[in-house]
Amino acid sequence: MPSPDLTALLAEAQRCILAGAAETGMRVAEQALQLAQERHDEPARLQALGQMGTLARMASRHADARRWLEGADAGYAARGDAQGMAQIAVQRGQMALDLGDYGDAIECFARGMQHASAIGDTLLSSRFLTGIGIASARVGDHARARDAYAKALALQRTLHDDAAAANTLHCMAVLELREIEATRPGQPTQGNMPAALQLLLDSLALARATSRRRLEGMCLNELGHAYRLRGGLAAVVDHCEQAIAIFRELPAPKDECDALLHIAAAELDAGHLDAAIERAEAGLTLALACGFRPAERDARDLLVRCREAAGDIAAAFAHLKIARDIDAQLRDGEVLRRIENIEHRRTLEQTRQRQAELEAETRALDHLATTDALTGLANRRALESASDRLRTTGASLALVVLDLDHFKRVNDRFGHVVGDVVLRRASLAMAAVCREQDLLARWGGEEFAVLLPNTDLDAATRVAERIRHAVGSIDWTDLGVSLMITASAGVISGAAATPLAELMQRADEALYCAKSDGRNRLHVGRG
Repeated sequence: MPSPDLTALLAEAQRCILAGAAETGMRVAEQALQLAQERHDEPARLQALGQMGTLARMASRHADARRWLEGADAGYAARGDAQGMAQIAVQRGQMALDLGDYGDAIECFARGMQHASAIGDTLLSSRFLTGIGIASARVGDHARARDAYAKALALQRTLHDDAAAANTLHCMAVLELREIEATRPGQPTQGNMPAALQLLLDSLALARATSRRRLEGMCLNELGHAYRLRGGLAAVVDHCEQAIAIFRELPAPKDECDALLHIAAAELDAGHLDAAIERAEAGLTLALACGFRPAERDARDLLVRCREAAGDIAAAFAHLKIARDIDAQLRDGEVLRRIENIEHRRTLEQTRQRQAELEAETRALDHLATTDALTGLANRRALESASDRLRTTGASLALVVLDLDHFKRVNDRFGHVVGDVVLRRASLAMAAVCREQDLLARWGGEEFAVLLPNTDLDAATRVAERIRHAVGSIDWTDLGVSLMITASAGVISGAAATPLAELMQRADEALYCAKSDGRNRLHVGRG
C-alpha cells in the first residue's frame, strides 16, 4: 500500500476549510500532522497545525482551536515566518468574532495586517480589512465598517480573489440589512433592500463558483433575513431551511443558530407564537452549548418579545436582564477606543514608513548628484562641497591632483570601452591606498584630485607617491592588449580657508611641472 502523499493531504484539508467541512477536514489535517511529524517536516507540521485550529474553530471546538492555533503561531514566530503568523492571525481574529470579543478580534487583525504589510501580501491585507469591517459593524461603527469593506473588495477584485470577494460581499450585505432593520425596528421596510439583495446574490454566485459551501449557506440564511424584513414568511423558511441543511451537514452550529433565529423572528412577525418560541429556544440551546455570546443575546432578545406576546412577563424579564448584561459586555466603549488606537498607530506607522522612503530617496538622489557614474568615486561637486565645509574649520589641508599619462592614446588605439576599464581600475587602485579621511574624486576625464584634511606637505607627498605607484603596478594582461599606464601628480598644501579654485590652480601648476619633467612622477608645488 503506497504511503500517503503529505502534499495531497494538506491540499485536501485546505479544500475542506473552503467548503466548511470541519469534521472531515480535521481528520485529514490530523493525518497530515502525524505524517509531517514522522518526516520531521516542520513547515508542513505548522501548516497542518494551523489547519486543525481553523477547522476546530469552524466546528466550535474553541479550546482545541485556541491550543492548535497558538502552537502554530509560536512555531511560525520561532522561524520568523510572517506569512504563517499572518495566516494564524486571520483565524484567531475570526474566533474572537465568533465569541464576541471584538476588541481582541481587532487586535488580532491589526497584528496580522502588520505581518501582511511586512511581506507585501496584498491578498492577506484585504482579508484583514474585511475582519476589521466585521468587528466595527458588530460594535455599531457602520461608517468604519463600510470603509473597510470597500477597501477590501477593491483589493480582492484587483487580485481576482473570488473566494475573498464572496465573503466581503456577504459582509456588506449583512451591514445593509442591519441598517435597514435599525431604521424601522419590527416593521417591513425597503430602504437599501435592492442593494442588499444584489450583494447577497453576487456573493452566493461566487460562493458556489469557488465551492465555499459554508458561505453558500450563510448567503441563503441572509436572503431569508432579507425576505423577513420584506414580510414574506414562506421565503424566509425556504431559504433558512436550505441554509440549516448545509450547516448541519458541515456542521456549523453558530450559523445554524442564526438561521433558526431568523425563522423564529419571521414566525413571530406572522403571529405563530408557539413556532417562534420553539425555534428561538432551539437557537438559544445551540448558542449556550457553543459559547456564542452574541447569538445568545440575540436569542434572548427574541424570547423577550415572544414571552411578552405570550403574557409571561417574568420569563421575558429574566431573558431581558441577561441579554442586557451580554450587550453591555459586547458594546463596551473600550472596543471602540481600541479601534481608534490601532488606527492611530497604523497611521503613524504609515507616516514613518513614508518618511523613511523619502529619506532613502533623498539619500539616493544625493548619492547620484555627488558620485561619478563611471568610477563610483566622488565627483567634482562632492569635492567642492567638502572644501566648503573645511573652510569653516580653519584647519590646514593638502591637495593632490593626478593625471593618467597619455590616456588619449588608450582611447584612440583601443577604443573607449577599454578606456573606461582603465579609468575604473585606476580608480580602485587609487582608492585602495588613500587614507580613510582623504577624499578621492574624479575631477574630469582622466584627471583626479585628492583632498587631504589636516595633512602637511610631507604626509601628502607620501600619499601621492603611494597612489602613483599603485597605478603603475596594475596588471592589464587580462584585457588582451599591451598597456602600460602611469600617473603624474602635483602636490600642494595650504590653509582650509583658501578657495578651492586657487588650490586647484596651484596643484595644476605642480602637475604640469611633473609632466614636463617626463611624466610618471610627482612635483611638489609652491607654498
